[in-house]
Amino acid sequence: ISLVSNAAVIAYLIFFNKYFGIYGLAAAMLIGWSLQVFVQIPALIKKKFRYTFTLNFKNEGLKDVFTLALPVLVSSWLQPVCVLVNTIFASYLQAGSVAALELANRLYIIIVGVFVFAITHYIFPSLSKMSGGGDHTGFAEVMNKSLRAMLAIVAPIMAGMMLLSTEIITAVYFRGQFDSSSVALTATALFFYSIGMVCYGTNEILNTCFYAGKDGKTPMFASAFGILSAVALAFVFTKAIPMGTGGLALGASLSSAVVSCVLIYQTHKKTSALLTKELLIFVLKIAACTAVMTIAAAVARHIARPYGVWVSLTASALAGAVVYCPLLAVCKAGLNIPFPRGSKETKGAKK
Repeated sequence: ISLVSNAAVIAYLIFFNKYFGIYGLAAAMLIGWSLQVFVQIPALIKKKFRYTFTLNFKNEGLKDVFTLALPVLVSSWLQPVCVLVNTIFASYLQAGSVAALELANRLYIIIVGVFVFAITHYIFPSLSKMSGGGDHTGFAEVMNKSLRAMLAIVAPIMAGMMLLSTEIITAVYFRGQFDSSSVALTATALFFYSIGMVCYGTNEILNTCFYAGKDGKTPMFASAFGILSAVALAFVFTKAIPMGTGGLALGASLSSAVVSCVLIYQTHKKTSALLTKELLIFVLKIAACTAVMTIAAAVARHIARPYGVWVSLTASALAGAVVYCPLLAVCKAGLNIPFPRGSKETKGAKK
C-alpha cells in the first residue's frame, strides 16, 4: 500500500508538478491514499471476502474497537504534537528553523520507522494470540526479545546518524536554495533528534505489547506525560537555556525518554519480566559494541572526508558494519525473535 501511494506522488512530482504546483500535489496525495484502499480489493476478492453493510453495536469486536479507539488515538499524538510544538517555538527563532526541524524530523522518522515498524508489525499477531490464550511466559519472552532486537539494530544507527548528521543532510538535501547554512541548521536538529531513537523504538514496541493485551490507557497516559514534557522542554531550551533548533530537537528526544520511563515502569510492574539482570547485561554489551563501532566509523570518516560526502558516508558505514557485526557475534547478542508455538499454558487455555 505504501508503494502505490508513494508512486502516485512521485509520478506527479516528476511529470505534472510544473503545471499544477502545490494544489496538484494535494490532489496527488488524495489519489495516493485512495489507492491504498483499492490495491487491497483484488486480494480480498481472491480470498472470497465479500462486503455487506451491517451495524451491530452489540458485536464484541466493535466494543473492543470503541474501547481502544480513543486511547490509541491519543497515544499516536505524541510525535505530531511534538512536531507542532517545535514548529510554534521555532517560528520565533532564526529564519529557516521551522524548515530545518521539519526536514530533520522527517528523515529521522523514515530511518527509525523502517526498522521499528517492521518489528512491531511482525510481533503483534503473536502477542495478541499469546495474550488471549493466557501464555504470559511466551508473551514476556517475545516482548524481551523484540526489545533486544530493536536495540541491537537501532543503537548503531543512532550513533551513526549522530556522527554523520552533517554528511547525511548534505547528501540528501544540499542542492538548489538549500545552502551550507541550511545544512548546518538541519544537521544540528538531526543530531539531537537522533538521541531519542532508541526511546522511540522502545515506545513503539511496548505500546504494541499493551495494545495486544487490550490495554490502551497506559500508552495514552504515558503519551500525555510526553506531550506535557515536550511543551515544558521546548520552553526551557528556547527561553531558559537558548539552544535554538538543537534545543527543540533535544526536547523532543527527552520527551520520548519520559514516555519510555513510564512504559518501562508500568510494564515491569505488570509482568516483573522486563528489568532483569540479563537485559541489563545485554544493554551494556550493545553499548560497548556501538562505542567501538563509532570509533571505527569516525576514523573511516576522517580518512575519507577529502574524497567527498558520498565516499565519506560509504566508508564510515562499511567500517562500522565490519566492526559491529562480528562484535555482536562475539558478545552473543543475536537478533533472533522467538515465537513459541505453544507452551503448556497456551495449550491448557485452548482446551
